[in-house]
Amino acid sequence: MLIVGQRTNVKEVTAEQASTFENITKVSKAGKLFTPWGADYFITNAVYPWKECPEVVIGRRAYDNWLILNARKREHTTIDATKTLLALHQTTKAGNVEGHTHSNGNFNAKLLSKLYKRINYAAGLTICTSYTTTRYETTKEIQLLQRKIGKKCFPIFDYLLSGSTRYIYFYTMLCYKCKTAGIQSV
Repeated sequence: MLIVGQRTNVKEVTAEQASTFENITKVSKAGKLFTPWGADYFITNAVYPWKECPEVVIGRRAYDNWLILNARKREHTTIDATKTLLALHQTTKAGNVEGHTHSNGNFNAKLLSKLYKRINYAAGLTICTSYTTTRYETTKEIQLLQRKIGKKCFPIFDYLLSGSTRYIYFYTMLCYKCKTAGIQSV
């Protein structure tokens, strides 16, 4: 399982504004929800395959979309909690894409393009998750809703491993799916 969400950008949050959750909630109302291209938190269960993830740089472009895409490709449950889990981002004068301007700003994109033939990053947007959350206004309870996933979230399988690794991976996945379905592979 992978739970993700977008952040709310607020310019120059003061220490007093960040001192309590109530204050943070108030100041967030003056902010702006960031793009679905950016996921700012990742909550997983114990079976999420972190050890199999490439060694990307957190805070640089492409890793967040790849994580969502990878979870979808592996058929993990993916949930967008943007509407019910507040993530406040203190936007400074450097702006919201500061990580792109670093000398290693393209590190993840370069690494991932070496490891995979092509990557459809649009299939890794927060709006491409299988589920979304909502909050009942009267009870404040959170409800999980299945999402109708849009066309731009496909194909997931445009994300292919490069070279011979691709064939080994697909054979392994085929054998795994056969075993879980009770079918013997030959």
